Amino acid sequence: MYANLEIISNNTYKFSQFSYKVPEKFNNKVSTGTLVEVLFRNKKKIGVITSFTNKEPNFKVNSLIKIHKKQLNETQ
Repeated sequence: MYANLEIISNNTYKFSQFSYKVPEKFNNKVSTGTLVEVLFRNKKKIGVITSFTNKEPNFKVNSLIKIHKKQLNETQ
């Protein structure tokens, strides 16, 4: 499974959504709105999951590193 997420930043990146592989140990622990830690341009960043897909991207993707306890709701 792959998660599409937005990196929480000042949004100076060309793309707003990035794909990351969801490790099996996180499969039942993540949902839309989950805050996760990822490696982005060799730095640890926080992102929010916006959607999921089972389709493997045709480019190399990193895996989620950590799940944060806080989760955003639909309004946020």
